[in-house]
Amino acid sequence: MGKQDMQTPHVHSDNRSIATWSLLMVSAGCFLSTIGAEPEIGGGPLAMVSLGALDPFRVWSGELWRFVTALFIYDGFLDFAISAFVLLQLGRSLEYLIGPSRLIFLVLITGAGGFATSLLVNMSITAGISGALFGIAGALMVLLYALPRATEQTRFLKGLTLIVALNLGLGFFTNVALAGQSSLFVDNAAHAAGLVLGMLLGLGFLPDTQKHFLGFKAPKAGSWPAFALATAMMLFMVAVTAAVQPSFSPQYHFSMGTLALQAKDLQRAREHKQMLAAASGSNSAELALLNARIAAYEGHDAAHIKYLRDALTLVPDASSLLDTSMASFGGLMSKEEALFADERGHGFLCDKIARQDGSTGNQNRLLNDCAWLFLYAKDKRVNNAAKGLNLAKAAVKADNKMSIDTLHTLAEAYAASKDYQEAVATMQRAELLGPRFAAQKKLEVDRQRMEHLAMKADSEFTATH
Repeated sequence: MGKQDMQTPHVHSDNRSIATWSLLMVSAGCFLSTIGAEPEIGGGPLAMVSLGALDPFRVWSGELWRFVTALFIYDGFLDFAISAFVLLQLGRSLEYLIGPSRLIFLVLITGAGGFATSLLVNMSITAGISGALFGIAGALMVLLYALPRATEQTRFLKGLTLIVALNLGLGFFTNVALAGQSSLFVDNAAHAAGLVLGMLLGLGFLPDTQKHFLGFKAPKAGSWPAFALATAMMLFMVAVTAAVQPSFSPQYHFSMGTLALQAKDLQRAREHKQMLAAASGSNSAELALLNARIAAYEGHDAAHIKYLRDALTLVPDASSLLDTSMASFGGLMSKEEALFADERGHGFLCDKIARQDGSTGNQNRLLNDCAWLFLYAKDKRVNNAAKGLNLAKAAVKADNKMSIDTLHTLAEAYAASKDYQEAVATMQRAELLGPRFAAQKKLEVDRQRMEHLAMKADSEFTATH
């Protein structure tokens, strides 16, 4: 081996890359397991949460293990394939320089630190190893810059720097373009945090990398590597601590106050109400909603409705307030469970939505949700089959794509109104749209139930006439 070979870091490793392949195998195993599980639990963000994705509400409730499991949850095959390719390319190169144990340590710290930053900035469901991949890229950039390198490594460093910058810029402009139009977003907060932590850890690993993996004595680097490691760990601990209990966040106190009431802890709910008032001011829709829920819990119906009316004056319309109310239950329960968690309050808002002029982008979804609420609410003051049928018809009319969900609700509304022939016909229309997240079996079972009810009603009519 010549002197140049000894002193120049390779871009690709010729060792066994144990840590990189292990991470790749774990990722592949988790992805394959989600393929089998998803039809049983449905799709979308809630499915990802069920499989281990990071959800702010569950983290706030103590499920800290999600900082690790979320690294191996992917939003579809394309997300997994791109992540696996980048991990294989960059992970082997970095593992050659810093060793397998340090690579795994870096992936965990940059991944979890990226998630913590994302929770603080976005407070949304997130998953994937991309934050850790930016961490790997950051460490590689620092090490390749600091170590002696040949022309090949210089080109690699420039290309890697350009790719990282382009990805961050593309993520920023994508988020700007999608703002207010979609729940999808590029998690640039996790990417940027992972990159910074990776660069700091890379600098911290520099002396040992030079000494143990490149075969020559390290030049004096002063206290910078130790300072970089300490800074990385301090930033990591601050981000995780703040993400687990973001006392500055109105959303945190609103949701935790709501969940305290679900757990029948009135005193804790009142404490969060006070902290919510301090964080958001006395005139916020979230504070009015939490006051309404506390009043309902205490049995003060008049105060409950009064606070809901107060909340309506602080938002554009009842649709926005219903979305805010249901979102406060977060990933701890399904959308349907959240809808029924406050039947009286949501019923009041649904009455307002039914009388709203015009429509919003999610109007058909809200009409459909409200129809379901009126059909199956346990509170007799809310349960109303006629209202449910009217809203279900309005949802189908507003649904240009004619989805399975709206037709299914309309069929249930016809059945609740004892119009079984229309119920069966509508359910058959829903079945023709094809399966979605294993819903086909449920549609078939529901149609058979309605056919049985129709036959029973016909028999009773014949017997009485």
